[in-house]
Amino acid sequence: MKLLPLYFSAFSAQCPDTDLQKLCSDKCTDLLNECVEDCGNDTSCQSRCQGTWLDCLNECPCNSGCPNGCMVCSNPVCGGTGFGLILNERWGSSNRAYSLNLATDEIRVAQVSYNDFAFDMEDTCTVIFRGQTWFLGGYFNERKIANLVGCSVVPKSYVLTVGHIDGVYGSCGALNNEVYMCFGHENLGEDVCTRWDGENQTVVQQRSTKYHDWSSMINYQDQLMTVGGCGSIIDCNNMVEFYTEEGGWKTGANFPRWEIYGHTLTTDGAGIYLFGGKVRGAVNSQVYRLLDGEWSELGYVKQVLTGALVNSAFQMGRNAYVGKEYLEKFTLTSDNVESESIYAPDTNDLNLYYSPMIFSDTIMCA
Repeated sequence: MKLLPLYFSAFSAQCPDTDLQKLCSDKCTDLLNECVEDCGNDTSCQSRCQGTWLDCLNECPCNSGCPNGCMVCSNPVCGGTGFGLILNERWGSSNRAYSLNLATDEIRVAQVSYNDFAFDMEDTCTVIFRGQTWFLGGYFNERKIANLVGCSVVPKSYVLTVGHIDGVYGSCGALNNEVYMCFGHENLGEDVCTRWDGENQTVVQQRSTKYHDWSSMINYQDQLMTVGGCGSIIDCNNMVEFYTEEGGWKTGANFPRWEIYGHTLTTDGAGIYLFGGKVRGAVNSQVYRLLDGEWSELGYVKQVLTGALVNSAFQMGRNAYVGKEYLEKFTLTSDNVESESIYAPDTNDLNLYYSPMIFSDTIMCA
């Protein structure tokens, strides 16, 4: 039995988070369908599944449990819970990291053993793959591989067959139980991806329509998505492309400026958000969102973030954390953005240039 998503319009007429309401409701319905399928022909079991489904819907933003949307709502789609772990090669000599409590926005010093990978952390591809955090390639060692085991970065004895530089060159993301490393390969071009399954690395035959060196890429609704980037510093673009294994690269709605590069992308599952970067050499001070195929401007990035290229970020629900000298927390609504600065206890300059940011449900290494 398949059921369609249910929305409680009485609570959502003035709600600012109807996109997250839909995302949450869809997740509830997916859980319902799985539950009913497991019940077989047991009608009592099916009835319990439907009761659980209604409870799940009630707790979605804009419904009865959270009538004001994500304001004072503990639903996971809203964010606000969990922890972030921030690593940086500049802290490697002292085995230092930082832990961010998303509930209190407090940063505290954490301890991570970098071993001999600290120097290779710059411009590495940081990706969650098969339940673990992996670091692939980097600016100083394009083929090195390591993963995070507990609070220790563990370099591997094996290496990538095709080198990859993330951040200032390429981008990466996980899709269909493989890691795609794109646009930053030695001698392959800024329109090429490779994919790594944990053992073997192969070149993806279909090339992207445009070059996307110095861009950003994320997994959005089970497809890889990239915006802008360059083939050279004088050949940048504003093209949006989506990749699936079945359909290859397909273009989307162009970014609404002449070009964009050096930026970062985040997603709440419903929309895509773009922070920082440059347009024809000038800094981009706007926060942009792509939702339902249309771009819109939500507000401005603070000056300290616009003065440099921004590539360190992660998002949980409505809250995006974007870093350079310090962390900026952006609270994103359907038509606005608010921000506040978060500082570390022992420094005014975190120097988060292409620094890995890792989300966890529980506190790590602090």
